[in-house]
Amino acid sequence: MSKPFAGFPALVRSYPARTAVLSVTPVVVAVAQAANAVVHGAQSPLVAAFILAMLCVAAAATRQSLASFRVETLEAGVADDAR
Repeated sequence: MSKPFAGFPALVRSYPARTAVLSVTPVVVAVAQAANAVVHGAQSPLVAAFILAMLCVAAAATRQSLASFRVETLEAGVADDAR
Protein backbone atom coordinates (compact mmCIF):
# COMPACT_ATOMS: atom_id res chain seq x y z
CA MET A 1 0.00 0.00 0.00
CA SER A 2 1.40 3.39 -0.95
CA LYS A 3 1.65 6.44 1.24
CA PRO A 4 -1.33 8.80 0.80
CA PHE A 5 0.66 11.83 -0.38
CA ALA A 6 3.66 10.07 -1.96
CA GLY A 7 3.18 11.62 -5.41
CA PHE A 8 2.60 15.16 -4.18
CA PRO A 9 5.89 16.63 -5.50
CA ALA A 10 5.20 15.21 -8.97
CA LEU A 11 1.67 16.63 -8.82
CA VAL A 12 3.02 20.08 -7.93
CA ARG A 13 5.49 19.95 -10.82
CA SER A 14 2.83 18.85 -13.31
CA TYR A 15 -0.09 21.01 -12.16
CA PRO A 16 1.14 23.90 -9.98
CA ALA A 17 -1.97 26.08 -10.32
CA ARG A 18 -4.44 23.28 -9.62
CA THR A 19 -2.41 22.14 -6.64
CA ALA A 20 -2.22 25.66 -5.25
CA VAL A 21 -5.96 26.19 -5.56
CA LEU A 22 -7.03 22.81 -4.19
CA SER A 23 -4.35 22.12 -1.59
CA VAL A 24 -2.77 25.37 -0.44
CA THR A 25 -5.63 27.88 -0.57
CA PRO A 26 -7.86 26.14 2.02
CA VAL A 27 -4.92 25.96 4.43
CA VAL A 28 -4.16 29.66 3.91
CA VAL A 29 -7.82 30.52 4.51
CA ALA A 30 -7.84 28.43 7.70
CA VAL A 31 -4.68 30.15 9.00
CA ALA A 32 -6.10 33.57 8.13
CA GLN A 33 -9.35 32.75 9.94
CA ALA A 34 -7.40 31.55 12.98
CA ALA A 35 -5.36 34.76 13.00
CA ASN A 36 -8.53 36.80 12.62
CA ALA A 37 -10.12 34.98 15.56
CA VAL A 38 -7.05 35.57 17.73
CA VAL A 39 -6.82 39.26 16.82
CA HIS A 40 -10.50 39.88 17.55
CA GLY A 41 -10.65 37.64 20.62
CA ALA A 42 -13.18 35.20 19.20
CA GLN A 43 -13.11 31.87 20.99
CA SER A 44 -16.07 30.31 19.30
CA PRO A 45 -16.46 26.62 18.60
CA LEU A 46 -17.74 27.76 15.22
CA VAL A 47 -14.31 29.21 14.38
CA ALA A 48 -12.64 25.95 15.37
CA ALA A 49 -15.16 23.98 13.30
CA PHE A 50 -14.51 26.20 10.28
CA ILE A 51 -10.75 25.77 10.59
CA LEU A 52 -11.10 22.00 10.95
CA ALA A 53 -13.46 21.87 7.97
CA MET A 54 -11.04 23.85 5.78
CA LEU A 55 -8.17 21.53 6.71
CA CYS A 56 -10.33 18.51 5.92
CA VAL A 57 -11.29 20.05 2.57
CA ALA A 58 -7.61 20.60 1.77
CA ALA A 59 -6.75 16.99 2.66
CA ALA A 60 -9.69 15.52 0.72
CA ALA A 61 -9.09 17.70 -2.34
CA THR A 62 -5.40 16.83 -2.32
CA ARG A 63 -6.10 13.11 -2.09
CA GLN A 64 -8.64 13.31 -4.92
CA SER A 65 -6.25 15.32 -7.05
CA LEU A 66 -3.47 12.79 -6.40
CA ALA A 67 -5.76 9.91 -7.34
CA SER A 68 -6.73 11.67 -10.56
CA PHE A 69 -3.06 12.38 -11.31
CA ARG A 70 -2.12 8.73 -10.74
CA VAL A 71 -4.86 7.60 -13.14
CA GLU A 72 -3.68 10.10 -15.77
CA THR A 73 -0.10 8.88 -15.33
CA LEU A 74 -1.12 5.23 -15.67
CA GLU A 75 -3.25 5.98 -18.74
CA ALA A 76 -0.36 7.85 -20.34
CA GLY A 77 1.91 4.88 -19.67
CA VAL A 78 -0.57 2.46 -21.22
CA ALA A 79 -1.01 4.70 -24.27
CA ASP A 80 2.78 4.88 -24.70
CA ASP A 81 3.09 1.09 -24.41
CA ALA A 82 0.38 0.57 -27.05
CA ARG A 83 2.38 2.47 -29.67
